[in-house]
Amino acid sequence: MKINIKHSWLLIFAVFLLSACESSPIKTLPVDTEETGNKVGMIAPNFVTTDIAGNEIKLSAFRGKVVLLDFWATWCGPCRTTVPELVKLWQKYKSEDFVIIGVSFDSDKAKLLDYIHTNNMDWQHIHDTGYDVNINYKVDVIPKVFLIDRQGKIIFASHPLMTNLDSLVGAVLK
Repeated sequence: MKINIKHSWLLIFAVFLLSACESSPIKTLPVDTEETGNKVGMIAPNFVTTDIAGNEIKLSAFRGKVVLLDFWATWCGPCRTTVPELVKLWQKYKSEDFVIIGVSFDSDKAKLLDYIHTNNMDWQHIHDTGYDVNINYKVDVIPKVFLIDRQGKIIFASHPLMTNLDSLVGAVLK
């Protein structure tokens, strides 16, 4: 049997991708399936954890506000490209019952803190090294955002650049 060199490289690349995915610490169940219970229109799973400053943070405490959960990491290129948009969003709506909670999968807290400070990301952040928050959200790819309305319902769950978050957040805040 003759194996084409082109097909060999494709096979090697496929094996590499599979092995890279296997070593990823991020949970792999899709977020929009019945198994997760995180469909748009459902109540967002509550969590209680601490933020990067050591303060307790409980999602249910933000009822009555619009919450954007942003799952990300400093080592994620697409996550870094969303930062300027999130900073603009925060600056525009932070005085209007709008909350951003960054959920970082970084292992290096010092690097995370430096990145947050350098990029003026002055909203709350969770350093989710044990994937405690992700256990309920089962994020399969980052960046991933969940927009949660004032009643605690998930109204949007996707890659943050897949829609105009500014107009979506503005509409929910009205």
